[in-house]
Amino acid sequence: MGIIPIILSGGAGTRLWPLSRKSHPKQFLKFSEPYTLFQETLRRCDSDIFDPKPIVVSADDHRFLARENLREIGVESDLLLEPVSRNSCAAIIAGCLQAIARDPEAIVVALAADHRVKDASGFAATIEKGLSATQKGRSEERRVGKECR
Repeated sequence: MGIIPIILSGGAGTRLWPLSRKSHPKQFLKFSEPYTLFQETLRRCDSDIFDPKPIVVSADDHRFLARENLREIGVESDLLLEPVSRNSCAAIIAGCLQAIARDPEAIVVALAADHRVKDASGFAATIEKGLSATQKGRSEERRVGKECR
């Protein structure tokens, strides 16, 4: 299993009004055809280092937009719907709990669905370096844990 992406897609996108509004926030807009920012984020995670089934945390009000965007690019995900927005921390915790339910040893990366990253291969390479450091740290933590027992 690879890194499980947690895609944070619950924002209202009000800073980009009038293009973006509560009923259709910026992560679901197409700034460059053919993909929305949300879809671009999901496609950035189409690499061997990522688990193929991301966890998407979205506002309940945007469930149809999220599902349609996922369907359009053929991505299956765990879709967690926030009944009330509680900002990024709560969304990340919910995503992490879902990841741990799938794999107690899960490694995750939390990504905003409304960011534009032009260099997808550079992004994946950077995440891969972080994964290497994480795995090294996890091995060291286990070694020290055994010594303390």
